[in-house]
Amino acid sequence: MKKSRFLSTLISAVLIGSCLPFSEMIAQAGTISGTCNYGENGAKWIFNYSTGVLTYSDGEYASYINSDSSYWNKDSVYSVVYGEGIKEIWGLKGYSNLTSVSLPSTLETIECTSFGGCFEECSSIRSIVIPDGVTLIDYSTFKNCTNLSSITLPANLESIEKEAFEYCTFLKQITLPDKLEFIGNNAFEESGLTSIDIPDSVTVIGERAFANCENLKSVTLPDNGIHFRDRAFVRTGLTSVDIPPSVLDTGKETFSNCADLASVTIGDGVMTVGNSCFSYCRSLTSITIPASVTTIEKDAFAYCDNLKDITILNPECVISSLGINDLTIHGYTGSTAQTYADNHSNINFVPLDDSPVESTLGDVNDDGSFGVSDVVMLNKWLLAVPDVHLNNWKAADFNNDNKLDVFDLILMKSALIESNQTNNE
Repeated sequence: MKKSRFLSTLISAVLIGSCLPFSEMIAQAGTISGTCNYGENGAKWIFNYSTGVLTYSDGEYASYINSDSSYWNKDSVYSVVYGEGIKEIWGLKGYSNLTSVSLPSTLETIECTSFGGCFEECSSIRSIVIPDGVTLIDYSTFKNCTNLSSITLPANLESIEKEAFEYCTFLKQITLPDKLEFIGNNAFEESGLTSIDIPDSVTVIGERAFANCENLKSVTLPDNGIHFRDRAFVRTGLTSVDIPPSVLDTGKETFSNCADLASVTIGDGVMTVGNSCFSYCRSLTSITIPASVTTIEKDAFAYCDNLKDITILNPECVISSLGINDLTIHGYTGSTAQTYADNHSNINFVPLDDSPVESTLGDVNDDGSFGVSDVVMLNKWLLAVPDVHLNNWKAADFNNDNKLDVFDLILMKSALIESNQTNNE
């Protein structure tokens, strides 16, 4: 009895002195294994404590289960291998010493849970290849992977969710696949990107998606009616930007605080320059607002201290406020641009040489006449048919309300019918 009690006491003392769970002490001698707690589809796992390799196989779902927490320490895992057949993975947040991840071709989902993104804070991962079966990068998946410098995205990827690559400071280049449709809020905020090409398939760039990317010098935007949510490119290193004609609204604070932004081209088709869109762009010296722009919203150019020349080509453009004084506005005599300048003592007005040519009502393709082709073009544009642009959108504004909708199309058809009847009399 005394001998048994003595052995129990000795074992307890060894365990306490080691500061390791009993199962982990055993693991130091070799490998341990188990099954993910996910019913009959849970994958089997095996962990080699001496090499730090964690392998999942023979199942569809692979995760780090709390009940397995005594089998290994996060800092002990250096490599994770997911075998073929596995479809869904999650649960490696904070594996700071993880350097290698092998993903199977069968993978469909990299899931984020309430505990965080799948590879969030895996700060030692440098490269990873995502299989083509994955269509969504879930939120926070690679957030704070501060050494990630190379990633291959799947060809079938449709969505990059919020914060997916936030704080990936070593990620300088990434190729976005042609099927991508959505870039979520903060998706690449404060990453190390130096340039980005947005494919034609992307229709939404989320709020602060590229915010604080100080090394981001260039961006290529698609001409597909893409929508910017607020502050999409705020405080980036952009030096120039071309906003395509199909972008109807530049968005709120989209390019605010881009201190190196010296050249901005706004396509003739854009209708609204949003609130504070270019505020604090101190390298901007001149800009032309095309005739398509009907509204310049509040403080669009606030604190652009070196902006000295603005040309406003729409004589009826509604100007809420430019946000700056001490500049010259170029516009047409009798225009709202002249009125704005007259109401601000520190703004000079210089009339353009020629008054704008009065366009033919209904002539949206701007070929000099109003016909069936104009009605067809407006109809396609309202249906958001790709690659359809109105050369003269104002000619379709039959309601004279500075916007285009189905009511303008109805009035346009009526006007064409009436015109044809008159010509036949």
